[in-house]
Amino acid sequence: MANIFQNLLLESYPIIEDLPIDPDDVDEVDELVEAGEVGDTLFEFMWKELARADGKEDAMAVLAKAMADLNEVGEALARQPDRNDYRTVLREHYVSKGAGFDFDLQDPEAVESAVEANQQQDMLFSFMWRELSPLGDGKGNVVHLDHDEAVRLMERGAEEVESVRASIVLNVSSRPRV
Repeated sequence: MANIFQNLLLESYPIIEDLPIDPDDVDEVDELVEAGEVGDTLFEFMWKELARADGKEDAMAVLAKAMADLNEVGEALARQPDRNDYRTVLREHYVSKGAGFDFDLQDPEAVESAVEANQQQDMLFSFMWRELSPLGDGKGNVVHLDHDEAVRLMERGAEEVESVRASIVLNVSSRPRV
């Protein structure tokens, strides 16, 4: 059963309609998140973290940390327009680096392996890692994201988190109910 914060996530996540879930079936959502089958690790991150939130302040702290991490990486990318090694920038500037990692964050192959196997617990990092991945062109060539698009992906992530945070602010009282 979902808590109030998870229900607000389902109501306020801007791209919920694009996900392969039925927001009215929280048991199914929970199963898909646990299996890593939602296809949106930012949503999965918030679902899991908000499940553990012990009140409004905890929920707000989780979301504030996520926004800080997304903004820091986005700003680091914006400051370095000549770089296209976005994952290196992520590894260098991720505010919460070291939390929940049982591999060397500076080893790109170890990071890739852990993210792809869902062997690390930091879903927000996984979201950023996947979003900043070089793409294939279908011909075996690696194509890097456009720099502005990489920055925009981090901004969009922060906007999505902010949307959920604003919903919690509007809909959850800080005082316990009597």
